[in-house]
Amino acid sequence: MVANSVLQSIGAFALIFAFAIVAQHVLMVFMYRGLFTRLKEVKLVGAVLGWPTVLLHEIVGHMIPALLSGSNIIGLDLREEKGQVAVKYEKSIFGGVSVLIAGLGPTFVLPLLFVVAYCAASGQGIISFITEPSLSAKYAGMLSDISSLDNVWDFLLVIAAIVIAPGAASSAGDMRSIVGFMRESPLIALVMGMVAFFVLYASYDGGLPLSDYGSMIAANAVCAFLVMYIIALLSLYIIVEGSNLYAFSMPTLVCGIIASKYLIVPAVKGTVPLAGVLSGYPLLAGLGAACLVVFLVRLKK
Repeated sequence: MVANSVLQSIGAFALIFAFAIVAQHVLMVFMYRGLFTRLKEVKLVGAVLGWPTVLLHEIVGHMIPALLSGSNIIGLDLREEKGQVAVKYEKSIFGGVSVLIAGLGPTFVLPLLFVVAYCAASGQGIISFITEPSLSAKYAGMLSDISSLDNVWDFLLVIAAIVIAPGAASSAGDMRSIVGFMRESPLIALVMGMVAFFVLYASYDGGLPLSDYGSMIAANAVCAFLVMYIIALLSLYIIVEGSNLYAFSMPTLVCGIIASKYLIVPAVKGTVPLAGVLSGYPLLAGLGAACLVVFLVRLKK
């Protein structure tokens, strides 16, 4: 029975870990190719929002994890919309671990960075928030809190979501680096897998279920990414697609969001079926309405 529980825990961790990597990678690539690369077409706004994304992805997502895991940095490129950190890995099991940590850093580090920012802004404990079991209620509450726009911290978290989300997953180049290392050193990859399984098994059997903690962290990373992704996708669509429309400059967008909170949603509350739901998410209501208008205007053109 104990062995079955350990294996189930490790299997659940493996599935959630793999899902986190694949889901975030697919969604990030979709938004990156569809909207983020076109930010350069938007004067000033593109640079203000685009370059910090590259900086966070390369420095916080790759370089710092690579250095902390014992690898050497031999090159750094932080060009707008596309950057790269060149890392020299050892051909050993430690180098293999560093490849995984540095290559998958953006997938887990950046969403958790957003969680830290949210907890700091809302006054919640980071550990208690992450360990809270109800993921759906917890992150629906996060989205509702940010969407309320009750204070300046909510506006800053919206900007943080727009900046972090497009880079909060491993890119195609990152995935190729990981796969390339494994292909060049299949024996090291096999040994790493066996050691990882042994460590997870022994820790669970010893009363420290690392696989359960890993599953919890991966699940939180996915949920935090989805919160950021929703906000960033709607915002970037308005900024990029509406950049040629005079009515959709950034100041007008911000004013429209504020108006949705204090004017639009309260006015239709109780008369429109979705108004009750939207009243809890005024930011999303404003962004959604703006996206629809931009889409219809561009459709007519």
